[in-house]
Amino acid sequence: MIDARSPAGRPHAPLAAVVSGKGGVGKTSLAVNLALAAAGRRRRTLLLDGDLGFADADVLLGMLPPAAEHTLFATPDSSTLHAAIQEAPLGLELLPGPCADLSLARRPDAGAADLVRNIELLRKDRDLLVCDTGAGLAPPTLEVVQKAQIVLLVVTGEPAAFTDAYGMLKVMRDLGAAHAVHVVINRARDKSEAHTIAERLRRVASEFLALSPPMLGWVPEDAAVAEATRTQSAFILEQPKSRASRAVFEIAGQVVARTRRPDSEPSPTQTPTQSVAP
Repeated sequence: MIDARSPAGRPHAPLAAVVSGKGGVGKTSLAVNLALAAAGRRRRTLLLDGDLGFADADVLLGMLPPAAEHTLFATPDSSTLHAAIQEAPLGLELLPGPCADLSLARRPDAGAADLVRNIELLRKDRDLLVCDTGAGLAPPTLEVVQKAQIVLLVVTGEPAAFTDAYGMLKVMRDLGAAHAVHVVINRARDKSEAHTIAERLRRVASEFLALSPPMLGWVPEDAAVAEATRTQSAFILEQPKSRASRAVFEIAGQVVARTRRPDSEPSPTQTPTQSVAP
């Protein structure tokens, strides 16, 4: 269990960062559904959309896009920041990110300093923060992985995705954040393929980076995911009994167990959300 504490020793909400080496591996979908699953476990969960370029967590939740001043990066003070938080299904809270904000992208740190400041302001009165990051090595992503108590590295069997995942591992090692990395295999045909991909990444990382990142879980290829994306929803909400939903519930359980605040109550063995998933 990870004990996330402030400098004064007071427990505060841990941060789970969802990252990938490249786009197109299902990172945002995993982040959104993971946050919903954690909220369904009665964890007070806030989803942060930290994708600087094209934030779209709100799209997958079927919500309206925010005003430019009401995003994770652009809010100027604590009161405005909290006012920008939107209510999502299952008690989840969402703080949207900007979409194609050229002025923000042109800043030397691309808003990384604001992002870190805002994350710290949001850690009170919650059990978990889940941050969907931008793919690759954008400054905000690098800042988030250094602040996170757990980093979920999303990998698929696609050669480019595998290579870029290895590159992200190398960067996180150089940043001193490799200890927090847990691998999630997405779009696997079956358990055997998921474990094969994870073991191949572990072997390469062990040989060349002296790292051995554990696999936290895997999500199967599932038509429910594509259908939910097409209808601007989350597959956990639309098809909670699907194979993908069941897998994400299990991953959420692992994340909650590893990041539970010392002052929070134990997660219930079953919640209303979980009860619909076999």
